[in-house]
Order: sequence, then C-alpha cells, then structure tokens
Amino acid sequence: MPDDTTTRARRYFADIEAHFDLLLSPFSAVPVPAPTRAEWVAAVHELMLVLLERLRRRVGVPASDAGVAIAAPPLTARQRATARATATLLRAITLRAFPEFDVDTTRFADAMERYANGELRWFYDVPLDAGGRARFVACEPDSSYHALWAEFALLALELSAEPEFQRRSLPTYVESMQLYGEVYVGAQPKAAVGSRGWFDTTRQASPILKELLRCECGAMGLDALVARHVVLVRRYCAV
Repeated sequence: MPDDTTTRARRYFADIEAHFDLLLSPFSAVPVPAPTRAEWVAAVHELMLVLLERLRRRVGVPASDAGVAIAAPPLTARQRATARATATLLRAITLRAFPEFDVDTTRFADAMERYANGELRWFYDVPLDAGGRARFVACEPDSSYHALWAEFALLALELSAEPEFQRRSLPTYVESMQLYGEVYVGAQPKAAVGSRGWFDTTRQASPILKELLRCECGAMGLDALVARHVVLVRRYCAV
C-alpha cells in the first residue's frame, strides 16, 4: 500500500480531475458550479483555450515585459465567471486535502512537486470489448498543459479571484514546471501542447534539488516568478 503522503497527494489530483478534466469530469458525480455538468465542462474547455492564448501571447514578448497583465482579448462575462468559480473551487479542493495551506504550504508543494516529477504515476488495466486488457497510466501531468497552472494563477490575480491563494500557490506552480519539463521533455523536442511527452525516470529531480528549487521560487517576487514562468515555457513547450 502507498504511504499516507502518496495516498493524500493522489486523492488531491483525483479530486481536481473529477472537477476539471475534460475527459473524466463528464463521468464524475461531484457537484459543479453550473446548472448542468455539460455546461461546466464546456465552460472549463473555453477557459483553457483562453489560458492557452494568454500563454502564447506571454511567451511572444521579452520575459522582462511579460507582466501579470498582458495584452490579451478581454474576457467575456462567462469566462470571468468561470475563472472566479474555478479559483474558488480549486482553493476548496486544496484546503480539503491540505487544511493548513493558509499558514503552511509545505504538503501542498510536496504533492505538486511529486506530481510534476512523475512520482505519483500508477498503472491500471482496463478490459477491452474485443478481449485482452489495455494498460493506462494515471496521476501524472497530462502534457505541457502543466504550464496552465501558473497561467491560471496569474489570470486569477488579475481578477482578484482568491488572490491570497494564488500568491501562495504560484511559486509552487512555477517550480513544478521545471520538474515536469526535465522528466517529461528533457533532451527531447519540446512537448506540443496536448502532447504527453516522454517520461524519463533517470531525469527525475532528487529531494535535494526539489528543496532548492522550492526555496528559490519561494523567495521570488511576482515579477521574477512571471519571468521564470516564461523562460520555462519557452524551454519545454511548443506553444
């Protein structure tokens, strides 16, 4: 059996997927902040497209000019409402898993680091109608969409949507992008958005390196975190 830390971390990301994953959420029974589940899934998909466009615009300018607010099309009322609902829901999910988050982000950061570093991934088999079984992997970054964690936090800060939560989580999101990039992209060609990439266990970060990166990003101000975010996206993602 996995240790309690691993179980808690996996449950955290399973909870997030049940609410936000475009493939899994339609089959989940968890409550969503929309009249119907179909409407919520459509709204989340629309928000993801907004975040991708913002990300492309952000990496298209010098890192020193890629501030929190960027020149992007104004959000519609529905997109703003979805972003605010997402911020509120993500904070609630995080506090369920890590009740101490508002005063201590250590366990949250550890979970995100392990997720990005490929330490939480596990395999399961599914029987096929034609016979045999297919093997799938769960609880790992879907793709270079991992960059959208930080991009969403920056958008939420613009909207003043759970701003303290965003400020406390952003250093971890930025740090985890470097962990993801090394283990899932590494020396391979940049991972296109939506592409799963290549998992390479030999490139996983050590506990010491994770701690160093956590301290480094934790000491950064907002402008420095945005600049690091841009550098990492350019290094690891084809956007």
